[in-house]
Amino acid sequence: MLKKLFNSFNLHKDNVRLQYIIICAIVLSITFFIIQNGAEPKKYKLELNERSPYNITAPRDIVNLVKAEEAAKKAEAAVAPILKREDTTGFEAFRSIDKFFNLVFSTRESVINTLNKAGIGEDSDDYAQVLSKEQQKAANSLAEELEGLDIPLSDDQIMYLIAKASDDDIQNFRNITMDLVGSAMKEEITVDNLPIKIVQLQDEFQKINISQSMRNIGVILSKSVLKPSREIDNELTEARKKQVYREAYEEALKTEKISKGERIISVGEVVTQDIMQMLQELNLIEDDSRFDTKYAVGILVFLAVLGLIYFKYIKINCKNFKFSRDKVILTSIIFLITMLAARILSSYLPPSAIPVLFAVMLISILVDYNVAFITNIALTLSISIITKGNMQFLFTSVISGTFAALFVSKAIQRSKISLAGFICGMMNVSVVAALGFIYRDNMDSILKDSAFAFANGIVCVIITLGTLPFWESVFNVVTPMKLLELINPNQPLMKRLLMEAPGTYHHSIMVGNLAEIAIESIGGNPLLARAGAYYHDIGKLKRPDFFKENQTSKNPHDKITPNLSKLIITSHTADGVEIAEKYKIPVPVKDIIEQH
Repeated sequence: MLKKLFNSFNLHKDNVRLQYIIICAIVLSITFFIIQNGAEPKKYKLELNERSPYNITAPRDIVNLVKAEEAAKKAEAAVAPILKREDTTGFEAFRSIDKFFNLVFSTRESVINTLNKAGIGEDSDDYAQVLSKEQQKAANSLAEELEGLDIPLSDDQIMYLIAKASDDDIQNFRNITMDLVGSAMKEEITVDNLPIKIVQLQDEFQKINISQSMRNIGVILSKSVLKPSREIDNELTEARKKQVYREAYEEALKTEKISKGERIISVGEVVTQDIMQMLQELNLIEDDSRFDTKYAVGILVFLAVLGLIYFKYIKINCKNFKFSRDKVILTSIIFLITMLAARILSSYLPPSAIPVLFAVMLISILVDYNVAFITNIALTLSISIITKGNMQFLFTSVISGTFAALFVSKAIQRSKISLAGFICGMMNVSVVAALGFIYRDNMDSILKDSAFAFANGIVCVIITLGTLPFWESVFNVVTPMKLLELINPNQPLMKRLLMEAPGTYHHSIMVGNLAEIAIESIGGNPLLARAGAYYHDIGKLKRPDFFKENQTSKNPHDKITPNLSKLIITSHTADGVEIAEKYKIPVPVKDIIEQH
């Protein structure tokens, strides 16, 4: 799987910047997911209108928005309507009355005019029949006109005005209507008192000495023509309501605020709508799937700033690491494994048990102590979000991690790494105990945390030493310990070289001595130079007698052609690579065999 990952990067092997952008994006995304998942506050299973079995405090400042909105709406509802005077109300009322009576008179006249044009008089035989027919037509026409004026007279009332009432009756009714409406309009009429004024006007019509039909028509006219002289200014009223709502809401935001650490709900309290909304906003409800955007943005910004510092440090202090793709991937994988371990262990163990030392030791041995130092800082700060800023974890990780990065960076013996784990464990115990005394923790808690802190150092050493061969093999990293193993005379390949090609073995030892001295003088890796020298001629094991240093009697080259002799001699490099692969010799040493 790792080889497939490396091959995918080979597609862009010439674009180093693109490779690093891809790696950074992957590491940032996974780290964000781990922190987001691990740092989320505990969630509670609560139902609306049921009693809470928990005491829940606010993890951050929160405002009871439901209460704030209720207070704002209450203040808004208390705003009195703003009225405006309608100066044209009386004029409109009289105009409506005029229009009504004019329609009645014109309709009555239209009946007479129609009969006159047809030459039908009162002495005509069909006068009554034609008159009735024309009056019905006129009534239908008047009904349509009155419907447009919003004066809902019945068919009988309309027919009464056309056929039964006299001109004098109608004119008298008109004058009475004008007087009564005029008297009613002298007083102020508002939307609130309009129904009362209409009823009063209708009562006045019932007192007048006219026919009952006329009175009933007057009642209907009262309701149609009487309008408020003062109306609500909807625009100003709405503006005032919005202003009051806004001011009341802003004030309520201050009074309905719950500060971080304050109790939101206690055991036995009923979960009301406002409490449920606050818990949902804080993402504390178990069944709530809402995503806390502010929380996520905060983590992203934190990781982005931390990443900038990390890469700036690498650029200044780790020149070799900067251009090594394999080391970048190695560091990234170890970083993510440690983050994942922290996420899992934080749910079951105290923060002092999180194995940050594992990452620091591995990176210091396999990559560089500068990279291990800044990675320790980055891991500590990132995991501190998961541990809710636990001071014990922060201090132990920074102090013991810094020591481990420096102590094991040039370790050439596994015992030194083991010693580093023991010392780091003791340092963790010292820091945990010191903080326990500072914050006046009880002794049981101090002893428990100290035990986990010491075990952390020991376990990290075991994991480091146990996984070191895996990292060396997969990432082709040659550590000082691996090089010491390679140059050990008891190595199988070294034994073969001694037994089957003693001359070549002696030659390799001499070259190793020379190479080590030369490399030390220019600040290189003397162990790698010696290992490369020891193994550079292992290809001669395939045909040892064909090389002078191994010949004790006859020279086999005397019996073959010069071209074949040349081929045998020069092919020992390729043969050496083949043997190195068979014995799983590390790539840097294998490169020396191939290129020497």
